[in-house]
This record gives sequence, structure tokens and C-alpha cells, in this order.
Amino acid sequence: MWQSSLKENTAEAYSNYINKVASQEIYGDYIGKAETRFKMLNQSTPVDAEDFEQIKTAVDGFFVGISTKSHKILSEHLAPVVVRYNNQSNLSSEQITGQLLLQASKEGAESLRLEAELLNLKYELLQNGNYDVNVPIKKIFESNGGTVSEIKGYIVHLKLTLYRGSLIKINCEQMTIAIVSTYIIYGIRINITI
Repeated sequence: MWQSSLKENTAEAYSNYINKVASQEIYGDYIGKAETRFKMLNQSTPVDAEDFEQIKTAVDGFFVGISTKSHKILSEHLAPVVVRYNNQSNLSSEQITGQLLLQASKEGAESLRLEAELLNLKYELLQNGNYDVNVPIKKIFESNGGTVSEIKGYIVHLKLTLYRGSLIKINCEQMTIAIVSTYIIYGIRINITI
């Protein structure tokens, strides 16, 4: 049951797992993980259609940049300083872009895509006007022999800042971030818990 929930990687799948544990249909070895993942993917606030579309565009662009190993596309979606990335703090977008491109190149596959499952994206508008975004992704890679493999079960946590009109600066965790695109990603946490 846990493997199928992980493979589906949606709030509904984790909710079903939690409910089956509660009704004692299954033992529930992964109840803590299921509860955490449900909270990350459950949209608990009303969705604003315009914001949702812009957030999806930014998130999709970010993962297209990684998948195509495009420095230009990644740069369009990262803030000049990324507050947090894989337990590192206050890295420049150039450092993050370099790390992401290096990780993509090291996969040893002819092609690698990180595909955001945008229909299952969850976001929350924070009091400071920023957005917390959780998006399930799947990793798709093709070996040199043509074999295509797909791994689901990843959830990426992003923080986005809205830009309306002119160039603005936002103080985030004691640092100033210049906003240069419609939505800009200033923090990334990749949870790889399978």
C-alpha cells in the first residue's frame, strides 16, 4: 500500500493510506511519512486561478531549465541569492545553477528530465506576500541503450516571491533579494524520502 501511495505521490493517495491505517486495514509502518507528505501536498487554502497559473509557469520553467541543462532558463527563475538549497544558505543563483547543472550531468544518462506534476502542486500565500510551494516531481531518464526509467515520490519545496510592476527588493531572512521576474524562486528544499 505504501509503495502505491508513494508512486501516485498525491495528497489523496497519502490520505487513503492514513485512513486505512486509522481503520486498521493495514499496519501503517509509514504513517509518519504519509502524514508529512499529505500536509505538504494538501491544498488547505483557496486557490486564486491567476496566481496558480503564474506559479505553475514559474515552477515548470525552473524544471525545464534543469532538464534541458539551460543556464539561461534557470537564471530566469532563480533569485540573485537563494536563501536555502540542500542545507546550504545564501548561495548566489550562479552557484545554484552550477550545482544543478552539475547534478544533472552526473546522472550518467543520455537524457534526464525532472517533470513537475503541476496539477498536484500545492501553494500557500504567506503574510509577507511570498508563496510556499510544494510540488511532486518525477525523475525520468533514458540510458544510452534507450531504456527509459521513471522514479516518482519526490516532493520539492520552493519559496516564490511575486513581482508586480517595477524592480523591487525584499528582505528575506536578513538578506535583500532583488526580484527580476514574475515569480522568482528564492529557496529550494528537495526532499528525497522514498
